[in-house]
Amino acid sequence: MQTQGRFKELMRQVNEGSVDAVRELVQVYGPHILRVVRLRLNKRLRSRFDSADFVQSVWASFFAIPAGRVHFDRADALIAYLAELARNKVVEAVRRRLGTQRDDVNREQPVDSKIPLQARPGNRVPTASELAIAKEEWERLQDQLPQEYQPILDGRLRGESLRAIADQLGVHPRTVRRRLDGLAPDEPPVD
Repeated sequence: MQTQGRFKELMRQVNEGSVDAVRELVQVYGPHILRVVRLRLNKRLRSRFDSADFVQSVWASFFAIPAGRVHFDRADALIAYLAELARNKVVEAVRRRLGTQRDDVNREQPVDSKIPLQARPGNRVPTASELAIAKEEWERLQDQLPQEYQPILDGRLRGESLRAIADQLGVHPRTVRRRLDGLAPDEPPVD
């Protein structure tokens, strides 16, 4: 905090338009504004607003006042004035965002919360008829393939790696990969 004499001199220079005095004023008293903004800003709105924007808005309002209209004898009076400006700015933003239905963040819900658990990607449980259809399709595909492809497909269905399948069959993993790559949906692979 500055001494009383330094504060009065700083305010005199600010009123005279000194850029260096304005810079010092913002540097010394800006943290007080920021503290008020962070204390007053609703937690749900912190992701939508930058505290620094409020601080700049307070300074813009402060410097918009014509020189000499507002006089501060003490630093604590200036801090109180800036803190009240900051509170008003935050309250105004909160009212805009929480006071109307259109912008009310209290009405917002994550997209996942509106989708039933079973319908969410990755969480969907197939119905009994879907499982039966898939099983029939799997059996139809297996019937169309030569016998040497059966263990490869069974292994992949169980989630085994190509190396594990190749080790079980006594072949190289590239052989397993080649056979899988050669599979087409409606025709058996050609060796």
